[in-house]
This record gives sequence, C-alpha cells and structure tokens, in this order.
Amino acid sequence: MPGGSFRHRPGGRLALAVGLAVGLVAVVVVASPRPGWAPAPAGAADAVPTTARAQLVGVDGKPAGVVAITAVGKHVRIEVAATGLSPGFHGLHLHTKGLCEPGANPPFGTAGGHLDPAGGRPHPAHAGDLPSLFVRSDGVGRIRVLTDRVTMADIPDADGTAVIVHGGRDNFANIPGSYQSNDPNALVPGPDTMTLATGDAGNRALCGVVVTGPVAPVGGYSLVATDGGLFTYGDAEFRGGRGGQPLARPIIGMAATGGGYYLVASDGGIFAYGDAPFVGSTGALKLNQPIVGMAATQSGQGYWLVAADGGVFNFGDAVLYGSLGGTKLNARIVAMAATTTGEGYWLFASDGGVFAFGDAAFTGSAGGTKLNAPIIGAARGSLL
Repeated sequence: MPGGSFRHRPGGRLALAVGLAVGLVAVVVVASPRPGWAPAPAGAADAVPTTARAQLVGVDGKPAGVVAITAVGKHVRIEVAATGLSPGFHGLHLHTKGLCEPGANPPFGTAGGHLDPAGGRPHPAHAGDLPSLFVRSDGVGRIRVLTDRVTMADIPDADGTAVIVHGGRDNFANIPGSYQSNDPNALVPGPDTMTLATGDAGNRALCGVVVTGPVAPVGGYSLVATDGGLFTYGDAEFRGGRGGQPLARPIIGMAATGGGYYLVASDGGIFAYGDAPFVGSTGALKLNQPIVGMAATQSGQGYWLVAADGGVFNFGDAVLYGSLGGTKLNARIVAMAATTTGEGYWLFASDGGVFAFGDAAFTGSAGGTKLNAPIIGAARGSLL
C-alpha cells in the first residue's frame, strides 16, 4: 500500500466471582464536545500530545461510539467502537477539519476531505485512509489500527481533525482499468475523480471531533459467579446467566466471543449465550480431574477446556495442539489462554509453571520461584 503502512488486528445472585471476560465489541460513551464544536487553534509552542479521543455522533446528533487515539512509538494507534450501523464494511477515515455538523448539507460535510498533510495523493494513499470498519448483524463494529501514515502532530492542527465512518464500504479505488465510470466527465476507464477522492464509501454516517487529552478505555468486562450470576461493566453486554437456576456443578470460568460468551462448569458443562454456539462439552464424561479453565477460538466457533491434570478437550473449530493429560505435574493446572491467532494456547499451573502449545511462545514462568501464594489465573499479553 503506498504512502506508509498500517496493521489491522477486520445479574444474578451474589456469590464468589470466579471468572472474567473482556467485552470485545460494543460502545463506550465518554465526555466530549457537542456536535459542531471545533477545537481552539494550537499554539506553536504546544507540546505534541500523546493521546486524543473523539465522540462519534450520528446524523441525528446522538452519541454513537467513541474513538481512542494513542501514540505508540513512531506509530499512532486508533481504536474505534461504533453502533447503529448497517451490517457489513464501512469506510473509515480521518478528515481535515474538526467540525461535525449533522445539519450540514450533506451531513458532516463540514469535516472536509480526507486528511493528507503532504497533499496531492489519491485515495487510498491519504494519510487519513484507514482499513474499513466491519459491523456485526447487531449494528456494532469495532477496530484497532496501528498506522505510520499520520502522526499525533498532524491530528490536532489549527482547524482540527474529525473521524468519519461512512455509510458504505470503501473500495480503496480498486477499480480495474477495464471498467468505465458512469461519470460523464470521466474520459478514461478505471477509477473516476470521486473514487480517487473517497473510495465511493457513500454518505457520512458518523462523525467525531478529535480532542487531545486522556483516553478512556475502549472496552468493558463481565464477572461470573460460582452460581452462574453475571455482572457486566463498561461496554460488556449482558446476554444471559445461570443465577437463580440449579446447577449440577459450580461455574468456574467464562470465555467471550464477538457477540456472546460461554460459561463453563467444573464438570465441563457449557452454557452458551448471544452468538456463542454450543459445540460440545464434557458434562456427560467421567473426568479424572475437574475442569478449571477454558478459552474460545478466534472465530468464536469453538473452544478448549482444560482440566486440573492438564488434560485438554477441544470442540468446534478448536484444534488440539497438545495436552498434559497423563503427565506428572509438580502442581495442578489452574488456567489456560489462547493466542491471538487461535493456533496455540498456554496452560498455567498453581506454582507458576507455564506450558506452551502450538504457536504459543514460552517467554518465562514462575515455576521454581518461591511464591507467597499460589497462582490462580492468567491472561495473554495484548498484541495488535
């Protein structure tokens, strides 16, 4: 891709809380300027900010999402969470003016064109051209991008910057030369003037003025209790729980998918909510040791269960990359975590021992270290 690079990563009753899952998609609303607000010009002596944010609003002027912008070394990380959109891909760009007016003609036309400090480049080589936002069937979309096309100094310039989510998909001006535009002014085959400027992404559905300052976390989490009661915070959505219902065994953990989650009991019984499909369980099997953890695949169409003796059980599209079942362990397994690719996982022991399978990298452990208390949980590192 010309002009730089980017990387895209497309209630219940009170009881002991035993698990947590991070909210993967939804909207967090943070304090921000009203629609149409524009930032004051930055002084020449102002320091380059390291964080910025934007409140997205729809053409009705109502909040519809949030954007978090953070400097990461020589790159800029842009995280977007939006709602109220049609399912599918939507064009996503930084625009040249920090002015979002829903009542303009066309709506949000006051935000100007695509941000491109260098000037003279066609779409998709503008500095503000970003990968498209994918929206689920429930109208919620989320994306995280790392780009070196734009810097934090480019964003809060004299007339500000806006984030625009378009109503249609961005074709990135990828129009074969054999196609002729229906634009009467287009004299040659291939992309016409509009395509080279906008990617034919259509109307401007959401707009947010970028302002510098602390960034609120884009996300949330859920807590699950041993009786299956669910407690959600931030953008985590409540899809259902087992609180108040009889259970054969206590709930010991949970795992999130794009629009749902699983609860798992110590006998391997699985309870699926939202878009999480039930694809099997060990609930009817005689286990040597109880289930102590689970992890969902990247697609959300499968999962792994791990027992205290290290035995691993895979269901749906989860691939078995290895197991410790039958292996003599110094301490019991207490948790597991899948890699970001879904092509590996780690098992974690109560003494801090770590066992890596598939593409999971072993980067150290607390095994052999004298601990004040046993390890009871673990989580993978955050990678784009």
